[in-house]
Amino acid sequence: VRGRRPARASPAQRAAQLLELVASSQSLLSAENTPAAMECPICNGSRWKSVEVDGVERLTRCDCWRGAVVDRLMQEARVPSRYARCELATFEHDMNTQREAFRRATRFVEAFPAVDKGLLLFGPHGVGKPHLAVGILKEVVRTKGARGYFFETRELLRLVRDTYNRSVEETEM
Repeated sequence: VRGRRPARASPAQRAAQLLELVASSQSLLSAENTPAAMECPICNGSRWKSVEVDGVERLTRCDCWRGAVVDRLMQEARVPSRYARCELATFEHDMNTQREAFRRATRFVEAFPAVDKGLLLFGPHGVGKPHLAVGILKEVVRTKGARGYFFETRELLRLVRDTYNRSVEETEM
């Protein structure tokens, strides 16, 4: 039928689809199935290496396993391509407020995950809030093995709003 739009998913269905997408993305790049695992000269693809500690030989995870985990977590983080080059190291902090934001961001990364409070980045347009947020996310993923997701405020608020339906007493998830 011409001009007819496909049926739109309910807000609860869209929220469930988002949760399913996040859950399924965890298995998309199994660390054991990446090409790097097959060609590692240290572990020969086993993801384990032998180390000697106090004269005793032990097994520990190979560096290639850690790299594959970080790569997978970075892909799952949903960082838009326009922010791909954003790093804490490349954040330009020319103004006092930017310097203070940068200091707090680096302290947050160093203390993570043992932090009492999160960070709220606010300020005028063009001061680098997304740059700093992406830099923090990348650092905690790389250095702490954390899992995180990038959402722009409008997108996150829309997702939250779409899960709320006044005509239904209970929202499905």
